[in-house]
Amino acid sequence: MNKYSHFDYRINNDWLAVPLMTDIRTFRFNKTTFDICKKKGYNLHYPPPYNRKDWGTDYTKTWTWEKAFEYAEMISECTGSPGFKILGEKSEDTKFFIIICQSLGIPFFIDDYERDIKKCGLRKDDYIEKLSIVKKLFENHYIEKWLVEDDVIKWKNNPYPESLDKQPVFHLMEQNYGKFGVNGILFDIISRSEFEKDVLRSYIPGSSSFLGGSVSR
Repeated sequence: MNKYSHFDYRINNDWLAVPLMTDIRTFRFNKTTFDICKKKGYNLHYPPPYNRKDWGTDYTKTWTWEKAFEYAEMISECTGSPGFKILGEKSEDTKFFIIICQSLGIPFFIDDYERDIKKCGLRKDDYIEKLSIVKKLFENHYIEKWLVEDDVIKWKNNPYPESLDKQPVFHLMEQNYGKFGVNGILFDIISRSEFEKDVLRSYIPGSSSFLGGSVSR
């Protein structure tokens, strides 16, 4: 985590900005949903740090993104509603994907030293295979929608944008910012507190989270 925050704020070994405040991403889960699904026979365990004996001596090797998405699938089947959720806020989906790539050992960008540019680092066959767990999550609707669907349909039915200037804007679905409902597992900032009592905080899978915040230039 510190490694990535270092590169977020530096270029050519010079500071771009000084961090004033930081926040990291974490998981939350609905204990009641887990209990109900366990009684129905689903092999669910509370994520760490709960029930440490279930996760071994190093939870980063057992509480993985593969396991989290497996849980999302089971909760979806158990409840009839998506088992995973991202709160629809600006760039949260990007941060979610960056964390997954970091944990799976996939470089988001790579350097092309001959052209002196940075390129997408996701194109290797083994990286694409690793990311198939994300494809399964979305294709099977194990994750709640957070983008306005009409925007997505319009993008899918139009030719691919020829430049960055022509990239579409995807609007976020309206959220109910009272008590946040969580059916199964939620990807969220660590400081949020507007949840029902049965929604508990847990560790994020793997060994990497997102460190963000505000800066002073």
